[in-house]
Order: sequence, then structure tokens, then C-alpha cells
Amino acid sequence: ISILIFMAMMSPYRKAKKQIDLLEPQVKGAVAAEKFDRFCALEIKEVIDLALAAGTGKARHEELDRHSIHIGPVRAGAEATLRELQAMMKDIEQLSPDDAEGMREGMRLVNEAEKLYKGLEPIEEVILETARNSEDNEAASAIINRQYLEKARTILSITEQISQNREAEMEAGISRLSGELNGVMMYSGPKLQDTTRYMNASASQSAQGRAFAHLFVQQLINAELLLLTRQEEYPFRIRDGNRDIRNALTFWAAEERKDPEPARTEELQQIKKLVAATDEFQNNAVRMLDLMASGRELEANHLIEKSLDPIIYLQVLALSAGRGSLPDLTTLASLPPSSPELHNGALGDGDKADSQGLAERDESELQSHLQFIKGRLTRAMWLTAVLLSLILITAVASPVFLSRAYNQAMREIAERKRTA
Repeated sequence: ISILIFMAMMSPYRKAKKQIDLLEPQVKGAVAAEKFDRFCALEIKEVIDLALAAGTGKARHEELDRHSIHIGPVRAGAEATLRELQAMMKDIEQLSPDDAEGMREGMRLVNEAEKLYKGLEPIEEVILETARNSEDNEAASAIINRQYLEKARTILSITEQISQNREAEMEAGISRLSGELNGVMMYSGPKLQDTTRYMNASASQSAQGRAFAHLFVQQLINAELLLLTRQEEYPFRIRDGNRDIRNALTFWAAEERKDPEPARTEELQQIKKLVAATDEFQNNAVRMLDLMASGRELEANHLIEKSLDPIIYLQVLALSAGRGSLPDLTTLASLPPSSPELHNGALGDGDKADSQGLAERDESELQSHLQFIKGRLTRAMWLTAVLLSLILITAVASPVFLSRAYNQAMREIAERKRTA
């Protein structure tokens, strides 16, 4: 009976420990999935740039060289985050054998994305070589339209779905952990619950930040595809994208403001900067549509490269996703280090160059909360186990001691009667 009591009392701790062990790869998998999605989108954007190189002759080839050096860093980032995602999926599968069907579907999507992604590189090399050996953009543009765009759209759809699935699984895991901790009342139980609430808030904010960054990169791709294909659907997509971006930013700001943790001043300041960058981006996007409508395509192309690109790379992605989660943003933005744009956005106003973006900061907080809960839960398990052991040992031993004392007293009474 004592053993059964011990097992029952320790059951909430064991369940919570199992859930937190599972949550660690779920968090890392969600971050890796989002980064893979973002790197894929950036790589596709940079490849499309090859068919939009401005100028002629030497000037055009210099433009191509500048764009081509961007592809390697984002491709390396995509490959690294894909490997990390696959590793985390395997860890989750080992720790969660009960969800075999869900894991099979998740792995199927990841394997499909890997296959499609590997198929992009040979086409990208052909596009690059064709662009370099041509006097204009027509040949490279034709290959992109015939061979590349459909595959690019497919993989972006799959990577976004993978990212959403991993995010949903992580948030469900945090909710389950919170439920398991409801049964942990001894030694740091309330503190664990508070930290779980903070972790839930960080996860929600991180998800909003990554979704926000994805919308901006997709908007930049839409702008370039408008220049490349001149299809009538893209102005509508861009206007719809501006609305979606504004809604996503509003929701994200609301999530940041209701965060239960104190000292959120820096995060709210970054949100204000994002609002300003978003306004600037949307104004330039509208200008670009007006230029296209009036047939001034070269000016529209110049506006994308000199205005929209820096806003995306140096302000939006630096503030939302963080500089640490991307290759060198100065290089990607096609600006020299001395450019004034570098000091008018995310890195201006006294910010440090290595400052974290909002989503990156939320991811760090998420990991910090996870480690805190793990440490406190381990300590609580040991303390509870020791105290329960002492209580149960005392409960088992007490009848023995009482029985011996009773027998001793009876013998003493009998001896007194005999000698009386």
C-alpha cells in the first residue's frame, strides 16, 4: 500500500517531467521550421532578382554579381535549419510514441519539402548561368517562368504549413505542461505555474513575430513577381498583403502589451519602430504600384531595390526576426556599410548591432523559462520523494514501535503482579 501511495503522489511530477522533455525538441523544431521557411523565401527572392538586374553591359553584370553572392548565405541557412528540423522531428518521434500517425504526417511534409528544395538548386544554377551569359534578362526570366515559379510556390506553401504545424504542436505542448503542473503543488508549484504562463506568452509572441516576418518577405516576392510576370493578380495580392501585415502587427503589438512579465519597455519600443517601418514599406509599395500602372517599370524596379529591400532587411527582419537568425543583413540589403540607411532603422538610435529581434528575444525567453521549469521541477521531485519516503517509512515503522512498546508494558505489568 505504501508503494502505491508513493507512486500515486509522484505521478504528477513524472508526467510533468515527461512533458517538459518532449517540449524541448518541440520548441527547437518550431524555431527551425520557421527559419527554414524564411530562408527558402529569401533564397527564392534572391533568385528572382537575377532576372531583374538593371542596366546593360558591364553595369548589368556588376548587378548580377552583387545579387548572386546573396544566394549562397541564404541557401546555407536553409540547409542548416532543415537538418536541425529533421533532427528535432526524430527526437519528438522517440519521445512521443503515442502520436505515431501525427508524426508520420509531419515527417511526410518535411521529407516532401526536402525533396522539393533539393530540386531548386540545379534550376537556380541554370538561371544564374543563363543570366550571366545573356545581354538582357529575357532568357533568365523565361526559365524562371517555365521551370522555377511553380516549384517555388509549392515549396513555400509546404514550408509555411510545416512552420504552422510545428508552432501549433509547441503551443499544445505548453498547454499540456501547464495542465500537468496543476497537480504539482509542493515546492515551487505556484512559481512553476507563473513561469508556464510567461512561457505561453513568449510562445505566442514568437509565433506572431515569425508570421509577421514571413508576410513581409512574401510581399517583397509579390512585388518582384509583378515586375517579372506583369500579371494582373499581383497588385491585388500586394494590396491584400499590406492589409494582412497591418492586421498581424496590430495583433502582435496587443500580445506584447498583455504579456504578464514586467519590464517590457524595450519590446514596446521595438514595436513602435516596426510600426514606422511598416508605414514606410506600405507607402513605397503603393508608389511602386502607381509606377507600374503608368508604365514606369524601371523606376518601380529601382524603388524595390533601393527602398523596399533596405526596409525589409535592415528594419523589419532586424527588428522582428533578429539579426542573429539571418546572414549578413548589410550584404543582403545591397548596401555598403557606410550607407545612411544602416543608421535610420533597426540599428539606429543607439541600438547595438547585435541586438535581438522581438521574435528572437521571445525565443530566448521561451528557452529560459523552459530551463527554469525543468530545474525547479527536478528539485521539487527530489524533495517530494524524500519527504514522502520519510512519511511512509514513519507510517510503516510506527505500528512496529508501538507494538513493541505495548508488549514491553504488558510484560512489566505482569512482572509487578507476580512480585506483589
